[in-house]
This record gives sequence, structure tokens and C-alpha cells, in this order.
Amino acid sequence: MVIGETDFACQTFTITSWKACISLRIYQIRVTLWCKGDKMSSPNFSWNQTRFVVNVSPENLPFFDVLVFPTRDYRSERFGFKEMASDFLDEISHYNVRRAWPKPDQCALLVIDMQQYFLPIASPIVGNVLSVIEACRSKGIRVIFTRHGHRDISRNGGMLAKWWGDCIEYGSRKWELIKGLSIQDTDRILDKNRYSAFFETDLDESLRFRKIDELIVTGVMTNCCCETTARDGFIRDYRIFFVSDATATVDEELHVASLKNLAYGFAHILSTEELRSHIMNH
Repeated sequence: MVIGETDFACQTFTITSWKACISLRIYQIRVTLWCKGDKMSSPNFSWNQTRFVVNVSPENLPFFDVLVFPTRDYRSERFGFKEMASDFLDEISHYNVRRAWPKPDQCALLVIDMQQYFLPIASPIVGNVLSVIEACRSKGIRVIFTRHGHRDISRNGGMLAKWWGDCIEYGSRKWELIKGLSIQDTDRILDKNRYSAFFETDLDESLRFRKIDELIVTGVMTNCCCETTARDGFIRDYRIFFVSDATATVDEELHVASLKNLAYGFAHILSTEELRSHIMNH
């Protein structure tokens, strides 16, 4: 059944039918439905963590957006990315030997660079990131979204521009945060232009002002902005909790390598399920 239109470039999907359901696959595209605004107020939906089924009547259509994420086969073919198959804790168990748990009253959640630019990489972890955000909010843990972008690449692109030959332009569509993250007034959006969220920002000062000395790290890319921010936080004496299946990068080899390095010298590695269970039962 045809439910809408898309250009197959991981952009906004427009509903043209009266019914939509998560995990519909249309030409190797997975469709995920999100309600606009902070509250999912439609009377005809069921919500189970990351699974969302909605029956939308015609009069409700203006109130919904749909994100289109490539399926594993489509993503592998176009972007060289394999969908996450596990939380990788078994693969890193030899290094992940220091166990600790975050204290909600001393902790903040960093959601790193979940932007349109990284959507092909970020799409497999959106559900887990949302699950972590939901748990943190329920216990009053501050949520900080970082947003990478360059206002003038010739002036502040630095080695990133020289290395990649491409940077995210501030204010562009690719610079925008992924729809469906449901950012609230109590959250913060932190703009940055380097891998580390601490570089030339007030992140450190704002955390210390709130007496926060623990950080939960989620987002993309595991081995670049997430790992660099985690390491930078560690050397500033923050206890770091890194969520193994709520972070992602271009392939599994790089992801696991970063998890091993972080577990060895910088961070406590937890799965989404472990973290959520601890926070909700704290």
C-alpha cells in the first residue's frame, strides 16, 4: 500500500494515506512515525519503547511527521554501514572490567550530533537514544544535545575541513537535529565545531556550575565526536558512562575498537538496557 512520498535520501516523508505503521518496508525503506511536539496526544496509537504503531485519521495528518530510515541492505549498499546487531558487551568484556553506575543527581546526558547529516549512521540507534533520554528525563537528569556546524568553514573549519574536505554548514538542513528527538525546554542545545563538545564551548563551566561530575555519552560518531568528548571529559575528571548500543559509527570494526579503547582507559561501557534499568530503579 502507498502511504506517502520520499526522495529516498533519508529526508522527510510526507504522509498521503490515512494509516501508517512502524517497520513498513517500501522499496527497502523503514518508516518510523513520530508525533510533532513533546507529547504524543493522538488517541489511536500504541507505544512500547521504540515500537510505535499509529492509526491516523485524515484530520490528524497535519500533526504528524514521518522519518524515513534506510534498511540494512539499502544502507550497506549506499553508505557501507551495517546495522548494529548487539550491544557488543561480550566483544569488549576483557577490557570492560571497571563497573560503576551513574548517580542521577550528579549526572548529565550528552546526545552527540544526532543531526540530519549523520542520519544514515544514526538511524539504527534512534530508538535506544530515545529510550535513554526518556529514562534520564524521568529522574531529572539534564539532557544536552550537541550540534556540529561551521558558520565560516574558511575561518573555523581547521583541520576538520582539511582532513575531510567537507564540513557541516551552520544553519543548513543537514545541520538540523533529527526529527523525532522531541527536544524540550529543559534540555540544552550546545553548538560546537570540533570533535570534542568541550572545545571552545562553555560545557565544562556549565556542568561544574550545576555540580555535575558524571556524563552519559550517546550519539554519533562513536570513534570521532563521541570518543573525543568522552576522553576530554575524563581528563577533566568527569566519570564517563558510554552507551555501547546508543552510539554508532560507519562500521562495526571502528565501533568496537573505540569501545575497547574507552573501556581500557576512559569510560564505563553500558548497554541501553542496563543503563535504563539502573536509572529507572534508582
